[in-house]
Amino acid sequence: MVSIAGAHSALQLESIAVDLREGERIDALRYSLSANATHGKPRDQAEYRKAYDTACRNGLVARSNVDAVRDLLRCSTRTAYDLTSAARADAERERDQQIADPRASRCAR
Repeated sequence: MVSIAGAHSALQLESIAVDLREGERIDALRYSLSANATHGKPRDQAEYRKAYDTACRNGLVARSNVDAVRDLLRCSTRTAYDLTSAARADAERERDQQIADPRASRCAR
């Protein structure tokens, strides 16, 4: 809980509008990551990267899932594609290694 007592006075406002929602911390995090798309100020690449890292660290999206990243961050598919590029490359390398490993390619009989 963050106290904003006196904030309205410091900002020379009579009151401050509050959007109070039920939920847990993870719900607030999910909401904030998508709400930032509509606050009016265009986000730059650093802000997208920070949001992506936060989402991944908190288990909100899989690192390589372009669609999930796009939907959560409310960004373009191109931005989501760029954000997930390293994770997708890692997954592809891992898959290629598994295919190349003869023990991994045994067929079940």
